[in-house]
Amino acid sequence: MGASHGKTDANIDVDTLQRHLDAVRAEQELVLRQRAELRSMNAGVEANLAQFKERVKLNVGGTKFETTLSTLTRYPDSLLAAMFSGRHKVQPCDDGYIFIDRDGTHFQTILNCLRSGKLSVPTSVTAATELQCEMEYYQLPWRSIPAADSDSPAYRTPSRGTIDSEDAVQIISLHQSGLQKLQAQPSLSSMLKKAFGYKCHALAES
Repeated sequence: MGASHGKTDANIDVDTLQRHLDAVRAEQELVLRQRAELRSMNAGVEANLAQFKERVKLNVGGTKFETTLSTLTRYPDSLLAAMFSGRHKVQPCDDGYIFIDRDGTHFQTILNCLRSGKLSVPTSVTAATELQCEMEYYQLPWRSIPAADSDSPAYRTPSRGTIDSEDAVQIISLHQSGLQKLQAQPSLSSMLKKAFGYKCHALAES
């Protein structure tokens, strides 16, 4: 009787040990799969970045620009940095340019800001407001970027000259609309997809 009971305990121990071994093997297989996925992801990032090691050609709303990867990724939290981080597959159009479906009027100013770290703000309130909207779209920290002729933030109340009542009303209205736009800001993924336009199918999650 005692011998039989001991045999049962031994069988239970073997079964328990086998379950532990199976669990360990399953964890090892999971780790191996995760490592393989990580290696594949890293390879994809490197491949995506390889095409941008030198110059990057952009077509912004029909206006063409050429710049570098380091310029576009100057501000890591910006939309442009996300586009060219390597995490997304960016496919140029047939002419070699990457299409961004935005008005290109102020994009040269934005590129110059990315190159120098300083922002040239137009003297016209309308133009300055348009530039601010583009900076917000690209998620650039326009509030903290210094002006081209100063070390102070570009978007401050001007210290020289005066603002007439009409401009003041427009500025207040723009700030209010800006807050509403920020509150309704779409996700980064949807902005990326919208930015590249549907004609080139330029963006695909890697």
